[in-house]
Amino acid sequence: MPATGSTITLHTHLIVREDAHLLFGFAADQERQLFRQLLKISGVGARTALSVLSGMSVAELYQVVLAHDGARLTKIPGIGKKTAERLLLELRDKLNAGIGAPFPAATPRSGAMR
Repeated sequence: MPATGSTITLHTHLIVREDAHLLFGFAADQERQLFRQLLKISGVGARTALSVLSGMSVAELYQVVLAHDGARLTKIPGIGKKTAERLLLELRDKLNAGIGAPFPAATPRSGAMR
């Protein structure tokens, strides 16, 4: 996080449900776009999508999908073997189309906020 009093840009995603309004904030637009792509995958909700983004950066996830490394995804809390395989299958085609290329080099996680 920047120093206190500094100006920042926060990219947000609002989920409106009958029982709640959920606002999610991201430091980078690529994180928000990936969050949205993850929500489109069957069986992946906001909590799982946040776990993925908290467990690795966008660039790291891109590398995991390219390498088809399901074992790396299962190290993230809440991601089992079946979910990892579904993520790899669904994201393989969507990463470049939905988020855009090229991806940045692997960088430390900026952290998604809720």
